[in-house]
Amino acid sequence: MGHGRRGPKLLPEKLLKLREYLNVGQQEMAQMLETQIESQDKEYRVHPGRVSEYETGKREPVLLVGLAYSYLGRVSMISLADDDVSVDEFRRQLGTFELVDRIGSDGKESRKLQPVKPKPVTLISGVH
Repeated sequence: MGHGRRGPKLLPEKLLKLREYLNVGQQEMAQMLETQIESQDKEYRVHPGRVSEYETGKREPVLLVGLAYSYLGRVSMISLADDDVSVDEFRRQLGTFELVDRIGSDGKESRKLQPVKPKPVTLISGVH
């Protein structure tokens, strides 16, 4: 038989850094994840002990939970899951995406993450 699939090696540390960025404990993180999942009209129970297992690498979060982490940290799912993105680079990317609500041509609401656009800067010349 084949070998079991291995998840991203840096994922546990990135999940911990994301929680630290949000400045919350594991119990509050579990509640925030559940609330984020519910906002997507889904349901999934996240036990506080599970957050610890994610952060220590004992368990890998299901996709729905990974997406919730991504939304909460305002960071792309790619940088969360891709080991080519270092933990330091991931930390710099936290908070660089924003949630945008849209209404499609079919009238359905959707929410997605997109990079934050930098604010234009006006330079004033000749001021001493």
